[in-house]
Amino acid sequence: MFGTNFKKAREKLGISQREAARRLKVNQPFISAAETGAANLTIERMALLARFVGMPLFELLRPTAIDEGIGDNPPGDGADGADAGGEVN
Repeated sequence: MFGTNFKKAREKLGISQREAARRLKVNQPFISAAETGAANLTIERMALLARFVGMPLFELLRPTAIDEGIGDNPPGDGADGADAGGEVN
């Protein structure tokens, strides 16, 4: 779930695995393993990858985060059924 969402977010930004690895100062096989679930990622590593693609970690852990366009709307804008105060409409 995390890896798939990270990959979709990375691709949406037009960043290759090689470029992501270079910017994050890791090797490309690590990025591949993170995306396929082969890497045993710590919360810290997942948070780093989430920041890299500009998304909160919890969104990348959701089953359909990227498919639903999560991250396209800032929090509290009402797009998620909540008003700016966080109350559900």
